Amino acid sequence: MTSNSPPTFQLRPYQVEAIAAIQADWRAHSDVLLALPTGLGKTEVFIALLQQVVQPGQRALILAHRDELIQQPHERLLRRWPGVQAGIVKADQNEAAAPVVVASVQTLSRARRRQALLRHGPIDYLIIDEAHHAVADSYRRVLGDLRQANPRLRHLGVTATPMRLDGVGLDAVYQSIAYQRNIRWGVDAGYLAPLVGLSIRTQINLDGVNVRGGDYAEGELTAAVNVLNRNELIVHAYQRFAAGRSALAFGTSVDHAQDLATAFRAAGVSAAMVCGATPLEERRATLGALRDGGISVVCNYQVLTEGFDAPMVSCILMARPTLSQGLYIQMVGRGTRLYPGKRDCQVLDFVDSQHQMVITLEDLLGKPLAQRDAEESAREQGIILPGYGDEVVDYDPYDIQVEGIGLYTATLDLLADSRLSWFMLGRAASLALGDAGGTLFILPPLRERDRALILERLARGQTYAQEGRYARQVEFLAQCAARPADYVLLRCAGKPVVVEPLARSASFEELLGQAEALAQREGAAPIRERYRDWRGQEPTPAQARLLHSLDPGGRASGVTRGQASQIITHRLAQQTIRRAFGPLAAEEA
Repeated sequence: MTSNSPPTFQLRPYQVEAIAAIQADWRAHSDVLLALPTGLGKTEVFIALLQQVVQPGQRALILAHRDELIQQPHERLLRRWPGVQAGIVKADQNEAAAPVVVASVQTLSRARRRQALLRHGPIDYLIIDEAHHAVADSYRRVLGDLRQANPRLRHLGVTATPMRLDGVGLDAVYQSIAYQRNIRWGVDAGYLAPLVGLSIRTQINLDGVNVRGGDYAEGELTAAVNVLNRNELIVHAYQRFAAGRSALAFGTSVDHAQDLATAFRAAGVSAAMVCGATPLEERRATLGALRDGGISVVCNYQVLTEGFDAPMVSCILMARPTLSQGLYIQMVGRGTRLYPGKRDCQVLDFVDSQHQMVITLEDLLGKPLAQRDAEESAREQGIILPGYGDEVVDYDPYDIQVEGIGLYTATLDLLADSRLSWFMLGRAASLALGDAGGTLFILPPLRERDRALILERLARGQTYAQEGRYARQVEFLAQCAARPADYVLLRCAGKPVVVEPLARSASFEELLGQAEALAQREGAAPIRERYRDWRGQEPTPAQARLLHSLDPGGRASGVTRGQASQIITHRLAQQTIRRAFGPLAAEEA
């Protein structure tokens, strides 16, 4: 076995950084943590690390708790590290004399198996995979005996989720996090597949479900959500938004996973179920069929959250509500790996009615939980908001009904990350810059019927701004009709108000950045204004009257003073844009 040498395979720059950081931390601490999301190559990092640090005559142990987490590192060791002597210690397998051992914690939790391992020499380097489990007694027994045999033992824990639900911090075992990256970083850097989220609201109520150990009590949760209506809704959502994608569905129990698979098959979708009780060979065959395309959807309970590599998976069905960000990260991580032809990973969150803050994709990608309430009225109407992905779904929210349960969707709101007081109404976003700056407006792509109307009127010479000083606006309108997929950034300012076209782009995020840069260059007041106390007060009488006249559709009821101000500003700007551009600011926008 070669040792103390550079890795024999190509590492990404952040993996090189991680190895250097781990070695630096090991100079001061014996137990350190590496936190990388699924798909960023934790296994490659610790294999390359061991290649660099293990000296001739030294030994290393990789400890895991599932079959997949033992087989995969062992296979990669043999593939990545030519000449390595690597053995497995698990159940009947007992290759304890190998310099590098991959072992099951269940096996080494038995004293006689630990003694058999150590008879061949102490362990110098310990790797614990899925290290959020390392505070368990079984792991601590192993760690205690290894350190007693070798006080100079260096230990690295690797995990995608350096957090636990039960309140036991990982600092009970680890002294530092040597290196850490999150999913958002991986997506932005191009190492993980972009995540596109749809939040699908059901009418199931979870308020009667108790919380134990930081998450929903599974028996009660299953009783609440494992119902025919909701299961069929999940199937319909998959067929509507992700048909043909390789998908994983996460259930609340074995029965729930089985019933979901049955519902998929009843709808003509090839599906199977795996759980902890599924015989190992059957589980491997099912997952192999998913990889090969023989099965479209695998429904599971508690077995595919860790150690499962299927990079072709491009849809995650969150049929299991959870309060645990760690568990949610594990589930989403099954779809983040890159794969040829894979454009993104579609995450369908099935959001039930509850007073608890259930984790969804918007939390994972940076939206604060406290901002959800501000969007509730929009979601209840099925309004589609611009999202993190390239697509914006546009359809009637009532076109799918499953025995009384309506399907509502909302893609993730990029505006939630902003420090400015953006307002979303329908499919358009507005930002008030004050009396001098006017209002910035981002309009969504043109609907086909509006594009046809614009083209017809332009052909007839019937524009919404005939005077010569509006020539630029007319030209801009024609350009918008020629590129209907673009978002449009406008400014309404001046007295009388003039609509000024600013930019077009196929990317909502690009226009949002341009608008915010403009707002901040002009010293716009709305920085942090969304958090000012006055915005939560009741509307003034004058606001209420104007709001009622501008917005007769019912949004005036129950809004705050800040929301009323935003609706009024939005509607006034929308009227101005409509006078200039007509269908570009149609009522549905």
